[in-house]
Amino acid sequence: MKTTIRRIAPGSVFKVILVAYALLSVIIGFFVFLIPGIALNNTLRGLAEQTGLNIPTTSTFMLIVALIVGAIIWGVIVAIIAALFAVLYNIVAGWVGGIKLELDGIPVQAAPAPATAAPPPPLTRPSTPPSLSSSARSMQSSAAATSAAVGAAAATTASAVKDTSSAAASTAQSAANKVADTTQAAASSVDDAAKAVADTAGDVVDAASDAASDTVEAVGDAVDSVADAVKE
Repeated sequence: MKTTIRRIAPGSVFKVILVAYALLSVIIGFFVFLIPGIALNNTLRGLAEQTGLNIPTTSTFMLIVALIVGAIIWGVIVAIIAALFAVLYNIVAGWVGGIKLELDGIPVQAAPAPATAAPPPPLTRPSTPPSLSSSARSMQSSAAATSAAVGAAAATTASAVKDTSSAAASTAQSAANKVADTTQAAASSVDDAAKAVADTAGDVVDAASDAASDTVEAVGDAVDSVADAVKE
């Protein structure tokens, strides 16, 4: 069986190549870079102790960090190149066709036809037993009687409420009339009292005026008498 690779996803190529080459770089760098670097550092330290020279060396931790960082950088570089190659392959495959692969024949089994569901049996209305029918009739008659009783009670209650409302309205009207009459009588009494007070006040004022006039005349006579006496 032949198949053709029409397109390669650059994103998937980048991720796979990045992880694969980073791991491969760590494995190779462990044997090619880390172990020789540790051995070289030990040799340089021993030589510095024997000769007394100041020979610079690198710690093992720095060698491990350099190995990991170098593996990641190398993996990123190779993954970018592989992703660009995938993009270029997609462009070229669109022009001339993709890479054709020939695989061993794999028999393809036809999908089994879906089983046809049997139609559901027709719904039959269950027959109502005679006992249930009579019970339903009795319940229906009881409900009708109850409804009639409730209707009659509601009508009676409405009539009673109407009569009570009429009686209350008439009582309120009578009370209002009585209040109006009482108010009118009180107003008449107040008017009469005001008139009596006004009349009394007028009489008092008149009497006071007369008394004041008499007093003034008496004082005038007394002054005249005194004046005459003084002249003599």
